[in-house]
Amino acid sequence: MYRSMTALTLLVLTAPVAMAHPGHGTSVAAGALHPLTGPDHLLAMLAVGLIATRTPNAAWWQVPATFLVCLVAGLGIGLVGRPFAYLEPTIAATVLALGALIAAARPQPVWMACLLVGMCALPHGAAHGQ
Repeated sequence: MYRSMTALTLLVLTAPVAMAHPGHGTSVAAGALHPLTGPDHLLAMLAVGLIATRTPNAAWWQVPATFLVCLVAGLGIGLVGRPFAYLEPTIAATVLALGALIAAARPQPVWMACLLVGMCALPHGAAHGQ
């Protein structure tokens, strides 16, 4: 019970962190729904899933895990106030890059897929941190 209350208290105190990036609302609800309604997020999630299904062996889980880790790293970069030049065009370019990787229709080595997906995740996280 004590752990649940502590977790709930921390969640409520950090709720403003859930706000969407600029131009997508300022409420916590807008921030929570943005990953499900923002086309950049939907396309990135779909692309990461498709790239993960093309990885050889049983290493498919490493691609989305890398995306999440780099997304959090990008969030940290944004929260400490490091400016990310041309953020919105960069996010659009990452969606195009992920689409190009899918269009290549070739399975990539796991390390390469993780590297590319991780590089694409950084600006997505930074957008939420700024």
